[in-house]
Amino acid sequence: MSGEEIFSEEDIEACYEALLPQREYRAQAIQITQKVLASVGEGQSLAILLAQSYLNKDQLKREIDPTVNQLFGSRSADTVESVIKRFNQKYPTLSERPVRLGQIIREAQPLLPLNLTASYFHNSSAKKSQLIGFKDSDEPDVQQFHEILTNKLAISDNELKSTQNEDKVLLVTEYAAFPLRLIDGLEKLKNHYVRLKNQPGNAPLHNHRSESFTDIIPPPVNEILDLQDVFYPCLALNLIQTNPVTQQLEFQYFDELRGEYYFASLDPAWKKALQELIDHKSKAKALQDLLDGVMQEIEQQPRQWQEYYLPKLRQFVQQVDSLPDSDENYPYRLNVVGSRGGDSATAKEGVVNRFQARMQQKFMDKISSKNGNGNKPNPQILTGEVMLLEPSVEIEDNRTRRRLEIERLKQDLADGILNQEEYEQERQQIIAKYPLG
Repeated sequence: MSGEEIFSEEDIEACYEALLPQREYRAQAIQITQKVLASVGEGQSLAILLAQSYLNKDQLKREIDPTVNQLFGSRSADTVESVIKRFNQKYPTLSERPVRLGQIIREAQPLLPLNLTASYFHNSSAKKSQLIGFKDSDEPDVQQFHEILTNKLAISDNELKSTQNEDKVLLVTEYAAFPLRLIDGLEKLKNHYVRLKNQPGNAPLHNHRSESFTDIIPPPVNEILDLQDVFYPCLALNLIQTNPVTQQLEFQYFDELRGEYYFASLDPAWKKALQELIDHKSKAKALQDLLDGVMQEIEQQPRQWQEYYLPKLRQFVQQVDSLPDSDENYPYRLNVVGSRGGDSATAKEGVVNRFQARMQQKFMDKISSKNGNGNKPNPQILTGEVMLLEPSVEIEDNRTRRRLEIERLKQDLADGILNQEEYEQERQQIIAKYPLG
């Protein structure tokens, strides 16, 4: 609450004249210079000192402010009046003060054009903090100001803070973090960002040449979710590996156009790697083809899942669970591998959990389709060699089924869905359901 809304131009000119009258300007400038130079131990003028690139400029800056305050601080004491008193003088009627003060408080809101109707916006009082600071006292003007805030404008007492300066009233409104996409007209900023990003050489976008920021406007939610369902399983199955030299994530794929294999690199930060895949559709397509190839391999050789890929996936989960909180990927671990939950927390399913469940189901479907004629009578056995083959296939299938269902049972036990007694009962039922001989 300063500036022309409270002080007129005449008030400001009077303040300037009181602090530094024109007739005293030269004398006061010389006095300030002498005092500053005396403090830093120099005998020449301040202008020459600055022109010669004075080595200890930090000391010089520290000397200027207290020197100026010492010479002019006492002069402002009689000139600066309480801003609350000036406000009451400018708006003398009791009816117009709440109206104008309410306008001023609303003007302290963010200037960004936020789209508060967007689906991404979650309106909550806990996400906003307001503070109004002024020098509180028993003076009638201050008490009237306090009453306007609390009774007329419904400002809570805990939002009012006492300060030491009566020449200022602070209006502070803070908001929790929100998605940039809530800002109307952000597409115009994105176009400017993309234009600079694609310029040759170093574009003035970042303070550090090795730092890269994600897109100013996130991609559509469905698109990023689909990409996560490819990227994280590829990480888990070790199809994407870390280059020990560059520390970049890398994966190899075949370039159909050039007829050769080559390595594609991604940022080691998962969020930035996903953004790179969004920006480079060819990399995303190559990664999808890589995962599809593994899926086909598992369908043709189901034992590969249990014996080769599932151990890799479990090892990845252990690595993510062990990430230190200082790791740049730590904030995304629950989204990737989920959490088991407990007495005070709800279990959360991650991308890798969903992938494992899909693979387990696909594996079971493969076995079921393979044994679709299990209820039909076996054809007549003609040779002893066939008699040895058929039971061994059935035994192997039952072993696989038993392993899969017990693995699921172990996960239910770990997640707290079953207790130990229930686990043992269902395990015995599975063993009886799939005999091995």
